[in-house]
Amino acid sequence: MPSILERASNDVRNQGKSTRSVAKLYGICHVTLHRFCKERKKVEEQGSMELPCVGYHSGKKVFTDEQEKELTEYLMRVKELAYQLAVKHGCKYPKSWDKFSRAGPDWFSAYMKRNPTLSIRSAEATSLARATSFNQHNVAIQSGTHEFLRVTEPPLLHDINPQFQNMIKEFSFASGW
Repeated sequence: MPSILERASNDVRNQGKSTRSVAKLYGICHVTLHRFCKERKKVEEQGSMELPCVGYHSGKKVFTDEQEKELTEYLMRVKELAYQLAVKHGCKYPKSWDKFSRAGPDWFSAYMKRNPTLSIRSAEATSLARATSFNQHNVAIQSGTHEFLRVTEPPLLHDINPQFQNMIKEFSFASGW
C-alpha cells in the first residue's frame, strides 16, 4: 500500500494539483510534500524506483532498547566504579566510602564540575507566576478542601489535583506550613 506522501505526490504529479491544496487535503505539511515531490523527481531521473526519505529521522541506533537500558544501568554505577578504582590504585579516600562501597555525592559533584564535557540535565527554573500561585489557599482549593485551616503537614500527594502534583514535588514545604 502506498504511503500518504506517495499518494499525495501522485496527485500533484498526475492531476496537476498544487502541493498546498493536496497537502491540505491529506492533512500533511506542504513543505514536506514539496520536498518529497522534488526528491522523488530527482531519484526517478536517475533511474531508481526507490522512494526518497524526507522529514526528521532519528539517528541510526547502535544498540537495541534493552542494550541501552543495560548501558544506562552500568553508567548509573559511577560511584561504585570510582570506589573500586580508588581501592585498586591505593588512593586516599573518605572512610564513608568503605561503609557504602561507593563514592559519596560530594565527590560526584566535584567530579562533574572538573569534567564539563560530562553533563546531567538539571531541572528547569520555575516561573515567578507559578511559584507565587503555589500557596496554602490554592492548594486547599485544588485538593477539594475549601476550609482555610493551617496545614501542619504536607497534604498527601494522591489527595491533590494532578495539575498541582508537579508543583508540590518542585517546592519544599519549608515555607512554614
